[in-house]
Amino acid sequence: MGFWIVLALVGSVLFSVVVRRWTLYARIYSPDFVRELQGGLARAKGSALAATGQQLPPEQLLAAGSAFVTKPGLAFVYTITESGEAGAETARRGPSRSEHLLSISYQGGWFARSAAGYVAALLRRLLQLAMQTETSLAQASSGVFYFSFQLSPQEYAAYAAHPVAALDETEVRTLIASCAQNRVLMNRRPS
Repeated sequence: MGFWIVLALVGSVLFSVVVRRWTLYARIYSPDFVRELQGGLARAKGSALAATGQQLPPEQLLAAGSAFVTKPGLAFVYTITESGEAGAETARRGPSRSEHLLSISYQGGWFARSAAGYVAALLRRLLQLAMQTETSLAQASSGVFYFSFQLSPQEYAAYAAHPVAALDETEVRTLIASCAQNRVLMNRRPS
């Protein structure tokens, strides 16, 4: 008798986890999520561009608009740093580059790699990154995903000048289908 009770409890816990995850993933593949991501990304990009080179604590990033949380519970933080300090190292590498980092985490716990790849593909398209721009998607041991890319000073100027993509309903649905098929692949695990 006790065996069946334990089996029923384990089954109900597994069922609730599957249903909760399925609901999350169904929501990120919806046009509402893409529109919410568009708006949050537009604010975060503007805020991150304005704060380039500043070291702000997390609470100030949120207040400044560089961070936002979507209805499905995905939290995004957009930061930009400049690489290439003055000196011999810069002379060897050339002009400084800006490194753009979008941290992606799920408030409810773990987040599937394939779903993170889909979200990274959305970010790439909404930010209108040039085809030659290399992007990276990595996962930390904490479960946070990092979507990053680097831009030269010329690329940075062009990137800063154009807004986040504004899409109509048909374009949003096409984008969802395209990004679902062309997820950004995972790279290395940062330490």
